[in-house]
Amino acid sequence: MNKLDEKQKQCILDENKTLMMLVRDVHHLFGHKIHESMVNKGVSNTVHAILIHLDHHEYLTQVELVERAHVRPSTVSVALQKMEADGLITRTTSAEDQRCIKVKITEAGKKICEEGRKQVQMLDVNLTSEIDEEELKITKEVLRKLVKKMLEDCKK
Repeated sequence: MNKLDEKQKQCILDENKTLMMLVRDVHHLFGHKIHESMVNKGVSNTVHAILIHLDHHEYLTQVELVERAHVRPSTVSVALQKMEADGLITRTTSAEDQRCIKVKITEAGKKICEEGRKQVQMLDVNLTSEIDEEELKITKEVLRKLVKKMLEDCKK
């Protein structure tokens, strides 16, 4: 992540921000830190996003990956070609529908996901090291309530 100038820092730390604005800022800054660590390992955001989704499913189609990773079809297509060449995924034609390609993660792809999880855990420990346990517990409870409310609102 590029270094922030003083004006940008002041904007991020603005006392008048709403809770959700602060959540967005934390998410944004956290994402940049994870992105930096993955790029240093030679893994792009797109590749990382695709691998994370594949790691949670037996397989996904290319269309499902476009929807879940929020990336353009052409971007996913190019990424999958490179990922297959790098041994991170395999692609096979569906026996049920010849037009459908099943994309599966390989052990090498799973290894990258595990490295990403370790980076997230290390960053989490580092960022929360000066926050006491009770504050962390309350913060997690509040965030879970927000997530639950948003999920309920999505059903409507």
